[in-house]
Amino acid sequence: ENAPSADRAVTPMSVASPVDGPPDYARLADGPTAKELVFETPAPPTTKPKRKRMSPEQRAILEEGFSNSPLPSKEAYSELASKADLSLPQVKGWFANRRAEAKKEAAVSTPTPATPGAALGSGDDPVQSSPNATAAPVVVVDEDEP
Repeated sequence: ENAPSADRAVTPMSVASPVDGPPDYARLADGPTAKELVFETPAPPTTKPKRKRMSPEQRAILEEGFSNSPLPSKEAYSELASKADLSLPQVKGWFANRRAEAKKEAAVSTPTPATPGAALGSGDDPVQSSPNATAAPVVVVDEDEP
């Protein structure tokens, strides 16, 4: 029904007729028009699935595995995934987040000194407080004694 009439051949010149409106270059090639492709086939809605929370039992299984080894082997990951009824990427992600949390907790619980040399010595003698200082014996030579 949208095919051109038989008495008029479709060529680039005949498509651009002022009576017919703008040229329909998509009709020059075989197949559907751009309009048919874009507007008549709507894309399915792209909604992200809701995040499923981990149950306390699953979390306890993973915490027990973390206490045994913060960086388990591939086999241990698989075993924990099946035991907790989770996918392997979920378990690996949980372990990565838990290691980051443990590292953050360790950094907070370990106080850092206010100045770089403060924890090395009493601070009275800058040479002894220096991290590169070595304790060398001091020998005083009295030239008057034989």
